[in-house]
Amino acid sequence: MHPSRAGEASGSPSSPPTYSQPFVLGLRAVEEDLESLYESRTGAAISLRLPDLDTHPSLRTDSPLPPLPSLSWSDTLSLLDIFAHEVHIIFGFISQDRLAHLAKRHQELPGSLSDDQLALLFAVFAMASYRQEIFSRNAHSPPSVDPQAPPRADVAFYRHAVEKLGSATTVTALHALIALQLYAMSACSVAATRSIIGKMAYLVQELGLHRKSTASAYPPETGASGLLFYAVFVDTYYASLVGQRPFLPTYDEELIASQRDDGIASPIIAHLITIQHSYLTECLGGKEDGRSAIFVLGTEGKLWRFSKDYEALLGDNSSMLTSLATTQ
Repeated sequence: MHPSRAGEASGSPSSPPTYSQPFVLGLRAVEEDLESLYESRTGAAISLRLPDLDTHPSLRTDSPLPPLPSLSWSDTLSLLDIFAHEVHIIFGFISQDRLAHLAKRHQELPGSLSDDQLALLFAVFAMASYRQEIFSRNAHSPPSVDPQAPPRADVAFYRHAVEKLGSATTVTALHALIALQLYAMSACSVAATRSIIGKMAYLVQELGLHRKSTASAYPPETGASGLLFYAVFVDTYYASLVGQRPFLPTYDEELIASQRDDGIASPIIAHLITIQHSYLTECLGGKEDGRSAIFVLGTEGKLWRFSKDYEALLGDNSSMLTSLATTQ
């Protein structure tokens, strides 16, 4: 649709009105602003669009499955240690003791783990191996996308984790997807990352973690509210970056609002992502015209209330509110 018609209502008189996307959102919006600014000042047109590529050709799911790396027990312990000290801080709901137990079982009785358990273990190894790869490589040598690039351990672990997940619908599978999405955000294309996040969001719904009536059935050690918080956070955050609608359409906000400060979880972040999630789903879901005065003022009102609720933490937030309201 031509930009001049963006936001135009459509649909039959007997059905509720729906609206097309009001404007480009996410990082692409920033790129378009910069492109326009450059052209206005130089008279030359440029494009800041980059190809959506993985950091290694074997990350593509239509490429041959690379063989699993052979790990000694000391290699395994090293990867678990990297994950524990550099990654686990944001995954408090994944038990380090359980990971160590799964790794020990895999070492001594490799055939005793289920596919979702293997997926979780391989996802953890992928993230830890990638951290090793990044910090052992010269800062001026970015990951190669050359088709002839040598195999990387993290790539093989990632591919095998995705392969093992299949259509599993367990909490362990959700743990694996959560670890995989962090890896994908770092190493994979936008399309591949959105695919992992989509599976994560749909599994949250399948497990009933997004509703009080079903989430309450999970024992405390499951960390159900923490799982939901992380899923909503990542789904909303990445949707904002790429200017698309979150996969999780609705959830009971009370389930994440009471999150204690733990890793990235906190009441203030829960409130903020709830506002952003609502904005994205209403705008990009065709429920609201994102440029209408009522919608803009309503969003600004939510941000004002947010600033008042957390005034002591935010301090002088007048400039932040002005910026957010202008953006909306």
